[in-house]
Amino acid sequence: MRVILPPGRRLLDQAVVNINRAGDQNDSIDLFVNGQSANFEFRGRSASQTSWAFIHPLTALDGIAHSLVADWGGPTVDLSVDGVLASHRASTSTAPPAVLDRIDVGFSLHSSGYLQGLVAGLQIRSP
Repeated sequence: MRVILPPGRRLLDQAVVNINRAGDQNDSIDLFVNGQSANFEFRGRSASQTSWAFIHPLTALDGIAHSLVADWGGPTVDLSVDGVLASHRASTSTAPPAVLDRIDVGFSLHSSGYLQGLVAGLQIRSP
């Protein structure tokens, strides 16, 4: 997907994409803009607990389009921003991609706020 975020400070976390099971946010994958660091954060939740979470090192608040590729379901979870890959060890407790069936773009019950920005070209590919 591509994401454009306007320059400026964020006071709250803002959801880019939330993928969950039947609207249940307790089993979900969240990709959002961290309100304090202005970086993308990637998080997996299972049974109401955070299984893994990490912040990508590139700052994203600059008003230009960023290319994002997120992957989970293997031994690592990966987030690539503009070709710069950040990886984290996966948790076996996080639901595999095949059991999640709902996508919320720019919104998540776990995020503090709606996305102030644009999401385009969202694609979901099966391994």
